[in-house]
Amino acid sequence: MALEQAALVAEIVSSTALMVSLIYVAVQVRQSNIAARLSATRSLQSSIANLEEAFIRDRDFARLLKMGLSGDIRQLDEIDRIRLACHYRNSFRVYQAAHYHYRKGALDESIWLPERKCLAQILKVDAGMREHFEIEKNLLDRDFISLCEELMRDSDEAPFSFQSGGRS
Repeated sequence: MALEQAALVAEIVSSTALMVSLIYVAVQVRQSNIAARLSATRSLQSSIANLEEAFIRDRDFARLLKMGLSGDIRQLDEIDRIRLACHYRNSFRVYQAAHYHYRKGALDESIWLPERKCLAQILKVDAGMREHFEIEKNLLDRDFISLCEELMRDSDEAPFSFQSGGRS
């Protein structure tokens, strides 16, 4: 009888240890997921800040972007067209990465939706960005291409006016 009782006690201890281990792993996975989501948010905010800083700090680049807004890109010299194309390409990459993180659950909806609205507004007012999208969309993820096409086609939000500094 003592051997059976010892085996029963060992089984109870083993089951309890397993439960504690599973709870510990679940807590660790949850904390890891939270950390990954926070990291994706920080990365997105940093990437957008870097894009915006380019024209905040460089008045000539801001003028270049203004020409892109109106679609006057052909009036630019070759170097400025390359600079603007690189800016558009980087902008699409930032938004594509954000969209990907959102689709995979690494970016919270409360962070993604305002960025989606911002992208919709940019695509609505920036003729150069729309033109660049048509030229290089084959370099983008299919889901992101679909999103951009939907935003350009269906955006009914009040466009953001870069000239007036707010919604028009």
